Amino acid sequence: YVTRDGVASNSGADGANAKEVQAALSNAHGANCTESRLKQGTYTSASGYRFARTLVMQGGYTGADANARSVDASLTVLTSTGSDGPVLDINNISPNSPSAALGRDTAVKNLTIAGGNNQAALSFNGNGGGLRCISRGGKCNLTLRALIIRDNTAKGAGGGIPLEGVG
Repeated sequence: YVTRDGVASNSGADGANAKEVQAALSNAHGANCTESRLKQGTYTSASGYRFARTLVMQGGYTGADANARSVDASLTVLTSTGSDGPVLDINNISPNSPSAALGRDTAVKNLTIAGGNNQAALSFNGNGGGLRCISRGGKCNLTLRALIIRDNTAKGAGGGIPLEGVG
């Protein structure tokens, strides 16, 4: 479970032990966790959010209990104030990432992704301001459902979403 005021070292098991977003996405809560549930609200990062593993990332959770949520994508917003990459980067081709393609169960649901400004020439030619998926083996196995992608820009391709496979 993830909240805006979550703590990186928390377990993420429930609202009382919520993690912060990047810690949850980075698998800091265990290899067996395949879902990150974000409580409603706006999450702002100076450098965006990144993950490189099979994961379901869902917004809209109310905090009333672990399963209470809304599918209204406008209630959970990810945004970035930086200009060196996308708001949400699903990327497993860096040296520290797994060598296999992302699993078929990787999904992003019930979120707004807004305010990305990728102007970094070294960040895959500045491609992707909102959400970017780059995967080994040319397979970006990604499900996108109930998303709002708005107000994102990129120096290269795909201000909102470029999907790229790397060989």
